[in-house]
Amino acid sequence: MSLRVPAFRRPAIRPLPLVLGVLFAAATIAVAAVAVWGGNDRGHRLLEANDAMESQLLRQALLVERTPPGDVASFDRLSHGFDHALSRAVAVTQPGSRERALLRAQSDLVDRWRLAAIRALVAPREDRPRDAAARARLLDRFSQENATLHERAFLAQSASDRTWHRATLFAALGLAALVLAAGGLAALRSWRRYAARVVEDKRLLLEDRRRRAEQEEFGRALQGTRTQREAQRMLKRQLERGLPDSLATVLNSDSDDERLEAVTAVPPDSPLATTLLQAEPEDCLAVRFGQPNHRAPGASPLLACELCGTLDGAVTCVPSLVGGEVIGSVLVETPDPLDEDGRRRVTDAVAHAAPVLASMRNLKLAETRAATDALTGLANRRAAEETLKLMLASADRSVTCCAVALFDLDHFKKVNDVYGHEKGDHLLAAVGDIACKTVRASDFVARFGGEEFLLVLSNTDLDGALVACNKLRLAIANLRVPGISEGATASFGVAMFPGDAVSPEALLRGADRALYAAKSAGRNCVKALRTLDAADGDTVAPELSGDALPHDA
Repeated sequence: MSLRVPAFRRPAIRPLPLVLGVLFAAATIAVAAVAVWGGNDRGHRLLEANDAMESQLLRQALLVERTPPGDVASFDRLSHGFDHALSRAVAVTQPGSRERALLRAQSDLVDRWRLAAIRALVAPREDRPRDAAARARLLDRFSQENATLHERAFLAQSASDRTWHRATLFAALGLAALVLAAGGLAALRSWRRYAARVVEDKRLLLEDRRRRAEQEEFGRALQGTRTQREAQRMLKRQLERGLPDSLATVLNSDSDDERLEAVTAVPPDSPLATTLLQAEPEDCLAVRFGQPNHRAPGASPLLACELCGTLDGAVTCVPSLVGGEVIGSVLVETPDPLDEDGRRRVTDAVAHAAPVLASMRNLKLAETRAATDALTGLANRRAAEETLKLMLASADRSVTCCAVALFDLDHFKKVNDVYGHEKGDHLLAAVGDIACKTVRASDFVARFGGEEFLLVLSNTDLDGALVACNKLRLAIANLRVPGISEGATASFGVAMFPGDAVSPEALLRGADRALYAAKSAGRNCVKALRTLDAADGDTVAPELSGDALPHDA
């Protein structure tokens, strides 16, 4: 059994025409370069020799006009330099050429000038001016002939340069034609593939630019939003604009109330309107796992989302993550499942908006905490002073009365000493809660410090203020706190705007003075500043001066 050895096939030498063409073009360029370069070199040598002739002649003229008589040796040396330069110029010109004729004319002029110059050198100084005009005329004619020669040499050099440029251009064009002819077939074959890639890359580039422009517009718009709700509605519009036939719903997770609520509009006939009524954050799988959740139409996953599992179309739900914390999610409904580009669009938009939403959320939470008493949930003293100014300004514009009352718990120090500070805190929280429930929605209650509270009653005269304070006093007296056997009582001091004072500070001092009077009268009662002044026989002044009087607990 014999083995068949495959015949060796020599590959076709396709680059041979290309190589030959390159060599031919190179030879052509070399020949043209030698020819043109030689012409360029002759032109340069002629100009240099002519400049040397003129230089030697000018030096001779200076020698004749300025040197004392008899300096013939220097004159002869310069004459030899001129003759040498003339020989070099004649050597680079063609016989019978116009340049050779100009050089011969210059030589004749110089010979005539030399005769006159030698006579001037050997003549006395006083006789020199006689031939100066003739010598000057000869020099002028030499300069004219020299300028003509320079012009012709320059024109010849320019023509030679143009010939060089044309030869180089023709050689380059010939080389390019050979290269194109040799590689044309291969280039045509690859061009089609390249053109297809270019078209696809251009489409992707335009799509990427458009998406970046939308993202930049979305980012600028987010920076201009003033509230968290406005930013959330803008996120909804951004998603629905980029995904045709889609419906986006932005959900907010409230960790304090354990609620998951929609902060953008939900259609009344949507199943979400029902599932969101009692929804908790963990009901949304995107919030629970902290990663996007996708569901195709009609799919039956092992773990169904309690929030969007009843929706008919395709669902894409992306959590809003900031620093590893889930602050909500965005649910997008589409007729068909989103492709990779659509999912990336949703993820990018949510990731772009999440830091802005988190910042607004944290800012609002910080403002709320800064203005809220942590124990009672009421406004603290700083927020109370700001609210008091606003309510007094509103009462002044509407020309209505406003009552300001300060009340605190009687013998509160005894409660802390007997039952402990924890029970005392429970009592303060219960008083704050019952105060909010007793007064009207238009009234304002705040914890003013320690066991002291501030009550501002809008559009209320003195009789109405006394009725409201007594109603709250009785509610506090009936209050029972687990762990405290005795009931609590409170004392109230009331000042009226504008009858008792017109500034917030004066009203607070007046209410504090009336509160001190209620303490002095046995506690668990309501005292008005106006009745105190009337009982003392004092004149009621709109502004009270001095610091608030101290009172015990």
